[in-house]
Amino acid sequence: MFPLLLAACATLPPGRQVDRTSLATLVPEIRLGQRVRIVEVDGRELGLFRDRAALAPGRHEVLANTELLVGGQRAYGAHRLSFDAQAGHRYSVRADWHAYGPRIWIEETGTGDRVVVAVTRPPDLPAVGAR
Repeated sequence: MFPLLLAACATLPPGRQVDRTSLATLVPEIRLGQRVRIVEVDGRELGLFRDRAALAPGRHEVLANTELLVGGQRAYGAHRLSFDAQAGHRYSVRADWHAYGPRIWIEETGTGDRVVVAVTRPPDLPAVGAR
């Protein structure tokens, strides 16, 4: 992969040489009818030409958004997800349509285990009988 595509997170000291096997990788899932984008990791924007991140082991906060096309309808969603990355593991950010809108999760690609899920919540309901 092009070095430009790997974005080291703020948890790695700048300029430090790192053995890539000691890092985790976070990538967006690419699928027809949906677009998943990792916007930032640990408060650091990935930028226009960076769609994935190399992560030091430990806790990370990810802002991801999605655009889904379902039955001719478009749905947009953005969620913050926190998870613990493990060295040498590969994680993918995935999305689908859920009850009230887009659901975004991070999955370990080797096992298929979902490590964190964020679901769009229903809108506030109006008070019944109130005037």
